[in-house]
Amino acid sequence: MKRVLIDLERLRAPNSGLGQVALHLGRELAALNSNDWEPVFLLPSASPELIAPGVSYEVPTLMGRHFRRWRDTYDLWHVLHQDARLLPPKSTPYLLTIHDLNFLGEKSGDKAARRLEKVQRLVDGAAAISVISRYTRSVIEEHLDLGDKPVHVIYNGIPTGESKQESRPGFLPDGPYLFTVGVVRPKKNFHVLVDMLEHVPGFNLVIAGNRKGDYAEQLETKASEKGLAGRVFVCGEISDEEKNWLFANCTAFLFPSLYEGFGLPLVEAMSYGKPCFSSSLTSLPEVGGDDVFYWDSFDAGAMAQTFKDGLAAFGGDAQRGERLRQRAAGFSWAAAAKDYAAVYSALLRSTG
Repeated sequence: MKRVLIDLERLRAPNSGLGQVALHLGRELAALNSNDWEPVFLLPSASPELIAPGVSYEVPTLMGRHFRRWRDTYDLWHVLHQDARLLPPKSTPYLLTIHDLNFLGEKSGDKAARRLEKVQRLVDGAAAISVISRYTRSVIEEHLDLGDKPVHVIYNGIPTGESKQESRPGFLPDGPYLFTVGVVRPKKNFHVLVDMLEHVPGFNLVIAGNRKGDYAEQLETKASEKGLAGRVFVCGEISDEEKNWLFANCTAFLFPSLYEGFGLPLVEAMSYGKPCFSSSLTSLPEVGGDDVFYWDSFDAGAMAQTFKDGLAAFGGDAQRGERLRQRAAGFSWAAAAKDYAAVYSALLRSTG
C-alpha cells in the first residue's frame, strides 16, 4: 500500500481559515477507504483525535524537519497551501494547493515579487497543482509559469452538523443586526460597511474575527466619529456556536472583501438562506452565483441603495433563500476529499 503524507500543520491555529481547511478536509480524507493508498497526516502535535481515532500521523519535531528519514518514506506528499512550513525532499513527488495570490494586491512591489518567486519555486517542483476556484486558476496562469503541469480546480467545502447556540451572544444588544466575519484586516474592506451604516438606519453591525493589528481600532474610531459607536460591534474572535447563532439570526450577511481565493464566509451565510451582499471582486461571484447581491461600487450611498433594493427583492422571492441553500450545499468537504483522492491516485500511477 502506497503512503500519502497530507500536511495538516495549520491545525496549530484551528480557527483560522487554513486551520479550518486542514480540520475538515483531514476528517473527510480519513473517512475514505482507498485500495491504492494510505493517508498519513502531518500534525502540529500528537493530537490525531482532532481528525479521527487511530489515524496514522507524523509530528514534525525540529530534528524531523531536517534530518529524520521519515520524510523519504512517502510515495506522495500533499502540500496543502503555498506557505507551508515543511516541504518534501526532492525525491518525493507532491501536489501543491494554491489558495490565492492575494499578496500581489496587498504587498509592495519588492515584497510581492519575493513572495511570487517563492511560489514559483514550489510550482517548479510540483507534480501537479490544485486551486480552490477558477478565479485562482486564472490568477496563477497569469503570474506563474505552470509549464505542462496539470491544474485541478477543487472547491473548498463548508462544515456540516455544527453546534448550535440557543441564546443571543452577550455582546449583542437587542434589535436587528447585519453580520460579517473574517480576519479584521484592510483586505476585508469592512470600513465601507461603517460608511454604509449611516445610510441604513435601524440596524446594528457586527464584525467578527481576529482583530490583531490596528485596523479594528480604526473601524471603532470611524464609528465613533460618525456617531455610530453604539451600533457597530467589532467583537473579535467568536466561538462556533456564536458564529452559527449570528448567521442564523442576522437580517443579512455583508461581505465587501477585496481579495478572496474562495470566500468561505459567504458560502456559510448562503447555507442559512440569508440575504447575502458581496463585493463583485475576485472569486466571490463565482462561488456566490446569481442569488447573491453584488456591490460594484463602494460609495456609501450606492451600497445602501443596493442593500435596500436587495432586501426588497429577497422579500419578494420566496424561493431565493432555498436556492442559496442549495448552492451552498454543492460546496462540500466530502466532495472535495473525493476529488483530492482521485488526484492522489492519478499521481501515484503516473509517478510510479
